[in-house]
Parts: sequence; structure tokens; C-alpha cells
Amino acid sequence: MKRKRLVSILLFVLLLCVIGGGIFGFFAFRRAQKAKYLEAILTQADAKIEKGLSGDAAVIISRIGRLNASARQWLSLLKRCYYISAKTGDYTLFKKYAGLAVKNIPGNEDLWACVVFADLKKPDKPEKTVANALKHLASSKYDMLKAETLLRWKPDMIPGTAFSDIRARDIMGCGADPDPEKVELILTSLDLEELFPLVPVLWLLHEKPEKAYGFMKQKQSVIPEDLQLFTAFDSGHFDEALVLLEDVPEKQLSAVEKLLLKGDIFMEMQEYAKAKDLYKQTSAFIEDTIASNNAEIARLEGDSKNTNDKSSILAEINVLKEENAGLPSVQWIPYLNLAWLASILDEEGGFSYLLKAYDIFPEKKEILLPLGWYLVQQRQYDDAQEKLELFIRKNPKDPDISLLYLVLPSSLSNPERYRASLWELYNRYPDHTKIVQYFLWYLLGLKDKDGLSVILKKSKEIFGNAEWIYFYEGMLNSLYPSQESSGIFLESAKNSFLKAEELRDRWETLFNLGVISIKQGNLGAAQEFLEKSYSLLLKSMGDASPAHDGNALGSILVNLAWISMQNERYDDARKKINTVLSIEPTNLEALLMLRKLEGGSKN
Repeated sequence: MKRKRLVSILLFVLLLCVIGGGIFGFFAFRRAQKAKYLEAILTQADAKIEKGLSGDAAVIISRIGRLNASARQWLSLLKRCYYISAKTGDYTLFKKYAGLAVKNIPGNEDLWACVVFADLKKPDKPEKTVANALKHLASSKYDMLKAETLLRWKPDMIPGTAFSDIRARDIMGCGADPDPEKVELILTSLDLEELFPLVPVLWLLHEKPEKAYGFMKQKQSVIPEDLQLFTAFDSGHFDEALVLLEDVPEKQLSAVEKLLLKGDIFMEMQEYAKAKDLYKQTSAFIEDTIASNNAEIARLEGDSKNTNDKSSILAEINVLKEENAGLPSVQWIPYLNLAWLASILDEEGGFSYLLKAYDIFPEKKEILLPLGWYLVQQRQYDDAQEKLELFIRKNPKDPDISLLYLVLPSSLSNPERYRASLWELYNRYPDHTKIVQYFLWYLLGLKDKDGLSVILKKSKEIFGNAEWIYFYEGMLNSLYPSQESSGIFLESAKNSFLKAEELRDRWETLFNLGVISIKQGNLGAAQEFLEKSYSLLLKSMGDASPAHDGNALGSILVNLAWISMQNERYDDARKKINTVLSIEPTNLEALLMLRKLEGGSKN
């Protein structure tokens, strides 16, 4: 009995296997047939495509209904659909089969990419397309496709100069700091003219003004006039900036702002007399505008007492009051610039301009910094301390003012405490370039090689290969090396200064290269470096009095005079020494060299 039951069970299982195998075989056969059918259709379509008959190929492919195919087969079909759509300019076919593909295989990213791309070519529901791109395109290979989708239908994600939506930032691979090269590539490839102004702004923010200028010139017709102006200005095309300034409409730049910018342009061109005149015009214009507005407000207030219709008069009064309220935000700028010019041109009156600016805007750090330094230099320590403490009470963590406060005698009275305070300030702000460079200069004065080495090593990690880091490396290696190793240190210093010079022309760097070349006995190279340094310093001074940088000019000329003496060009040496003494009558080195020349000692 048991045996019979066992045989029955085995026969039943065998029957199920036969039926299952038959069903499986049937579906496998159907699948193979469908694959052959799809292959046959695609072969026919390919034949038409090869003959340039894209329309006929589309008709053939349209015979295909719903498919239960593999991802590879779907992509093979979509490849033909895209080719036909691109040729005919109608992406209906491509869009249809991309949609069918993701219904058949909903989790395949490549097929979803086809859906998103089809929607870009044949827009239907933009919000849905954006959602699909963000949800289904996860790998980096579709970053550009996602970026294109967002930029086309979510331009609000890019207000002004920064990407406000974290998804857009990540998709473009920019993080919080957009890569201008990538943004330029995407926007130009999509031809999104409304976003082109973003590109020069990003290049300027990344301190690549020439890149910004190049893009601006290519796309000038869609770049706003004020952005054209600032791009030309920041890239050093000052003559063009002056022309562009005249074309900027009133709604983009007010009359006051135009006067200020014109002064700034002449300042950069080192035409200081013109800049000074424009800044004076600006301050007078602002004062006249405020006085005129106040007089008009008084008149309107008088008129309002004699009329029942006060609303229109009150509206006029409010407009004038708003204009007056906004003017102090720029009123201090011409005074600050006039103070700067007085310093450059070695003129009186700079302090009075600073005080005027401070009276208008006492909470402005840009005013307090130069005013504080001036008060310290004039030994008006109590006044400086009072103003700085007033600012620090409201802004206790401001690094610039904290640094200035350390220069007061109350801080300097104890050198050890002062040094400790600088270390504390540096440790708090190791990425603040002014504090780092001030501290380096301070340690250089102390000849603290260990301190310099520590800060330079850390600064390299933060700032990379910055010009000023190479400069201070050169200064460190120039610090009184021992006699036996002086050649090694001098060569290291020279290499650092040469790297700094490659990154930026600075007269101090060239001067140090000249001095090192003298020590190495290479007088030809020394003369070349020193002459270039002298030329660069004179150029940077513009119309300023030579006395403004007399000590620096004197140092360069004394070394050039010494080289002339070694080359037995005594008249040239005497001429240079006399130039030094005309600027600095008490220059000890020049006086000693002159005595040697007059006394017949040439060494």
C-alpha cells in the first residue's frame, strides 16, 4: 500500500515537472521568437536607415508593440529610435519607446536616462522630468543630464551668483563653490542666455578676471551693462571701463555711484589728480543733494499744512527722505579715498578726511582701520584705544580690529604678552591672510626661525603655493645663515624668491633677488633685478612724491650705486647717490659711499 502511494506521488511530481518544463519551454520559445522578431524589425529598420530613409525606418519600428525584453534589447531599440528622431527632428518615437522601456524594467538607470533625455527634447511635464532626473539618475555618469534638466526647468535654483539648491550644487560637482569652467561649459552647451551673466561673475569671484573679460566680450550682447563695466575694470581694461561707464543706465548705477567709479578707474590708472577731483565732486554732489532734498522736504511740509490732499505730498517727502537716508552708505567713500590720495601724494589733510568719514559712519570697519593706524602712528593712543574699544564691544570677534588693537602701547608694553597675544590671534584665525602675514613679518623682525617655519608649514597646507608664502620662505632662508652653509641657504632663498616672482611682480621680491645675486657675486643679474625693482616701485607710486617710499627707493639705488662702483662707473654711482640724498638727506649708506667716492676710496 505504501509503495503504491509513493509511486503515485512520484508520478504526480513527474507530471508537474513535465507541465512546468512545457510552460517554461513555451515561454522560452516565445521569448526567443520575440527576440528574433525584434532583431528582424531592427534589421529592416537599419536597412532603411542606411539608405537615408528615416521616415520608412520609423514606420517599421512603430510595428513593435509592448515588449518584455532585456535592458540590452531595449537600449538597442532606443538607439535606433534616437537616430531616427534626431534625423527627422521629431522625438515622439524615441519618447514613446523610452516610456515603454521603464514600464517593462522600472529600475534600470540607463533606460530612465533615455526618458529624461526624451523629455528634454520633447517637453511635456517639466516638473515630472525634474523629479525623474533627481530620483532615478543616481550615478555620476548622468551628472550633465541632471544639470541640464535642472538648469532648463529650475533656473530659480540659481539666483544671482550662488546656487541656492544643494542638489543643483552637487549635480554640477561644484559644492558650495561653483566651478566657473564647468558652469560656463554647461550654460554655453545649453545656450541658456538668461544665465550667461553668471559666468563672468564666477570667474571674477575665482580671481580670474581675464577669463571673465574673455567670456564677456564673446557674449557682450546678453551681459548687463553694469557687469560689463565691472568686468572690464577688474581685468584692468580701464580705458574700456571709462567708455562702458557712460553707457550704464541710471537704474543700474546712480549718478553718485558713477562719479565714484570714475574716480576709482582713474585711481587704478594712477592719474591721481583726476581721481582727486572726481572724489571731491562726489562728496560735494552728495552734500548738495542732501541739502537740496532737506530744503524741498521743508517746502513740501509747509505746503501740506495748506491742503487737504496730503497723500501725494507725503509720498514725495518719503521719496526724498529715502534718498537722503541711503546717501550716507556711500558718502564716506570719497573721504576715505581722498585720505588715501593725500597719503600717496604726501599731502596734508588726510587725517581730516578720515575724521569726516568716521563722523558719517563710525561703525564702518573700512574707515576705522586706516584711522586707527593713523592715530597710532601719530601717538594719539588714547583716542585710538577709545575708538577701537567702542567697535570691539559691538564686534568682539573681528580679526582685523583685534590685530590693530594689539599695536597699541597697552599691548606692546609687555613684549612676551604681546607675542603670546599674537599667537592666540593666529591660532584663532590661521586662515586670515592679514593676520598671518603680519605675524610672519613680526617674527621675521625677531629672527625667530622656528616660529616662521611652523607658520609657513601650516600656511602652505591652508593657502597652497601662494606668492607671499614663497616670499616669506625666501626671507626665512635669508636670515643670517652660518658661514659654512650660507651658500645653501642663499640658493634656497633665491629659489623661493624666483617662485614668488613667477606668481606676482613685487618690487620687494626683485630687491631681495638683487641682494642675493650681489652676495653670490653675480653683479649682472643683481643689476637687472634691482633695476626692475626700481622701475616697478616707481610705477606703483604713480604721481606720488618720491619721499612717500624714500627708504625703499634709497635702498635700491644704494645697491645699484655700489654695483656701478665695482664696475668703475663712478659718475653713474655718484648720480645715483645724489638721487638718494635728494630723497633722504640722512641716508647713512649713501653718505658713506659719497665720502668714499670723494675721498678716492672706491671699495
